[in-house]
Amino acid sequence: MSKKSSIERIFFIDKEIRENGFINIASVMQHFSCTKRTVDEDIHFMKDVLELPIKATRKKGITGEYIYKGFDSNKHQLALYLLKSLLSSDTIFPLKNIENRYSALSTAILYDTTSFLIPDEKIFIQIATAFVDKKQIVITHASPGSKPHKVVVEPLKLINYNAAWYLILWKVKENETRTYKLSRITSVTPQKKSFVNSIDMQALDNQLERSFGAFRVTNRNDEISVQIRFYGWAKDFVKDDTAFWNPEASCEDIDEKGNKYLELSIAVGEDFELIGKVLSFSPHAEIMAPEESREKWLNALQASVERYITPQP
Repeated sequence: MSKKSSIERIFFIDKEIRENGFINIASVMQHFSCTKRTVDEDIHFMKDVLELPIKATRKKGITGEYIYKGFDSNKHQLALYLLKSLLSSDTIFPLKNIENRYSALSTAILYDTTSFLIPDEKIFIQIATAFVDKKQIVITHASPGSKPHKVVVEPLKLINYNAAWYLILWKVKENETRTYKLSRITSVTPQKKSFVNSIDMQALDNQLERSFGAFRVTNRNDEISVQIRFYGWAKDFVKDDTAFWNPEASCEDIDEKGNKYLELSIAVGEDFELIGKVLSFSPHAEIMAPEESREKWLNALQASVERYITPQP
């Protein structure tokens, strides 16, 4: 099936069937400037993959009519857009061009989603609607240990990271981009005002791809460049699995008079998550720079020693 506008064509076909009871293939071809073969592939996809109850008939020279009840809810439509995003991931779907006979893999592949944080459906749909309509929203957000506060925002990106959803947004009054955990958004109020930000989305995508963690860098000026050294088994582990950190992270093997280590350089927006990951490699990893991040890491080590090793009076 053609990748270009495939989801848009499917929704167009679905909408026409729900509203008019049928769809003329020629009208789809004209609307999307595509061939009959492309539309036929869309129909086969809807029947065979999505298992939708549609059928084709021939009448009065009409190429095809499809009698179909339509999607049950907005959730089904949103799921298709999420699937489109997932299909572009080499990590989640490592095979790009496979034959139909490999569909049997659907029963042999397991994605463990038991740890996924399920977002509030109403809030998720309200945010998704704001994306589509390009309308501002007022959200109520509460960080750990702080009181809930309202803020006018424009949603820019939704990211699913480590089984949790995060929203990258533009704070209108503050004139800045930020990342909020979706589970900490307790209410969404739609607004009539349209987006006013002038964000370069391609530049934002590039920045997100090169940074690490849930709270990624959305503005180059806010970027923290962290250097970490790994020794012993940790050196080999990280070297073999740099994607575990970030595809854009740079690694360098260094040998200083027999002292071998791997130095990793990575960009982050907030360093607390990275510090936690470095601590998990103790004592085979240390943060070298910047000094502020190194001091936070050392303080965390010291606090652990005082709490769990140093005898208490």
